[in-house]
Amino acid sequence: MKNPNFDSIIGQHTAKVILKNAISSNKIAPVYLFWSNIDGIGKAKTAFAFTAALVEDENITNHPDVLVIKPSYPPEGKAFHTPASIRIEEVRTIIKFTSTTAVAAKRKVVILHEAETLQEKSSNALLKTLEESPNCVFILISSHPDKISATITSRSFVVPFTRLTPDEVAKVLDSLPEYKQVSQEIIALVNGSPGVAIKHIKYLQSIPSIVNRLQTPPRSITTAISLSNEISSLEFPTQLWLIEYLQYLWQEKRAKLHLSKQKLLQQVQTRAVWDTALIP
Repeated sequence: MKNPNFDSIIGQHTAKVILKNAISSNKIAPVYLFWSNIDGIGKAKTAFAFTAALVEDENITNHPDVLVIKPSYPPEGKAFHTPASIRIEEVRTIIKFTSTTAVAAKRKVVILHEAETLQEKSSNALLKTLEESPNCVFILISSHPDKISATITSRSFVVPFTRLTPDEVAKVLDSLPEYKQVSQEIIALVNGSPGVAIKHIKYLQSIPSIVNRLQTPPRSITTAISLSNEISSLEFPTQLWLIEYLQYLWQEKRAKLHLSKQKLLQQVQTRAVWDTALIP
């Protein structure tokens, strides 16, 4: 096996040392848990680099011995704001994948994104697969490891990931042409996560007119009602992001906006929520 190519991964010194040592000593654990308490800090990118070393092939896209699993929605779920999860259908795909021997590498690798979304039935089925797949390495990725079954966590080699410094966040964004020269306000808002910064930038770019008019709270009822009408027609994830952004922007109204966020999540009529949040 060759050492992982971590040149493009900024920060995460501890995680990179752990994985390089595993490769150089040829002591590969059957299950790894890449965990942190925040999204967007390089866990997936590191998993892909580590996987490339395990299968000894830089191109792991469509590699016959690599399977990437992400949460999915049930047929009716997204319309009702049901969160995506790793369902039994995804675990059955893993079981089928691990039931055969590797084709081009010495072992197979399964990368499981958002492992905390495993449903109970899926978790139980996956646990059995982890125990019965000696020629497969599993990499579980999670920003909420406390929500993963203790029986799965206990069988995993934990690789910790940490928040990046503001300078490291800026360095990551500077390496991406479309996100260069991001404001210091965004860097302060994202709390060490380039991935979260990118999410904020995309949302800001999607509704620039609304964001520009909300730099300060509306001063008139007419303006507030007009904005409420416009915002309530946006897609639900955009509305949820906007209220989180305003919590940062309007420090003096954080408590009121927090309550509005809870109302949105409880599926209260969005127009009523925004009227309450914006009317002075």
